[in-house]
Amino acid sequence: MQNITQIFHIDRRKPSDLEPAYIVDAMQELSKRLIFVRGDDALSKEGQEGATLTFRMHLRATFTTRRLLEHYHLTREAFDWVLGEVEAKFNRSVANPGEM
Repeated sequence: MQNITQIFHIDRRKPSDLEPAYIVDAMQELSKRLIFVRGDDALSKEGQEGATLTFRMHLRATFTTRRLLEHYHLTREAFDWVLGEVEAKFNRSVANPGEM
């Protein structure tokens, strides 16, 4: 988060342009895009839910609305960039079956 404040030149004295509803909606959309187990059958959906449950809990705890708005004063642009980075790193970290 310190890097984000430096990259986007965030002034903590100014109010953020993020709305809580936007944060909640963006986090829900991100959790839908983080696919670990592919498939449309019931077993795949249950596997996806179980495989990403802890990660989604960690995301929600880290990117709480209050923390983003009051502590970090993130802008909408910075928040979108962070979510993009989280998604990119998640997709790079997914291992194919049989890999260590």
